[in-house]
Amino acid sequence: MITIPACEFMMGTPERVLDWIASQQPYDRSWFEDESPQHPVSLPAFLIDRHPVTNAEFAVFASESAYRSVAERRGFGWVYADYWQEVAGASWNGPDRVTPSMTPHGRTTKSSKPWRGATQPSAASRSTPARA
Repeated sequence: MITIPACEFMMGTPERVLDWIASQQPYDRSWFEDESPQHPVSLPAFLIDRHPVTNAEFAVFASESAYRSVAERRGFGWVYADYWQEVAGASWNGPDRVTPSMTPHGRTTKSSKPWRGATQPSAASRSTPARA
C-alpha cells in the first residue's frame, strides 16, 4: 500500500468540453453529462494498492463473497475502443477478460464490503493517484 497525500482538485469535465467529447462519439451529449458540472473536491490522505487488482485476485474476491458484477448480471459490458461500445459478454471473466479495474461501476463501489482489509475507492480517489 502507498499513501496518497491529501489534496484538492477540480473533478469533472468542464461544460465547454462536453460538446467536443460528444462530437467525437456516436452518442449525444446526454451520455456524458454525468461528468459535469466540474466541482472542487477535497480528499484526506488515503492508502491505495501500488498495483491494480488482477483478475486472479478479483476471482478470489468474487468466489468468497458471491459477488457478480453489473456486466455479468446484465449480460454486457462497456468496452472502450475509440469510443465506448456495448459488448455482449464483456466482463472481468468474460471471453475478452476485461480487467476489473477497467470496468468500475458506481454500484460496485457502493455495494462492495471491505475484503481482506481493503475497500473500493470512490470516483474521486480513483482519479487522485494520476494527479499525485
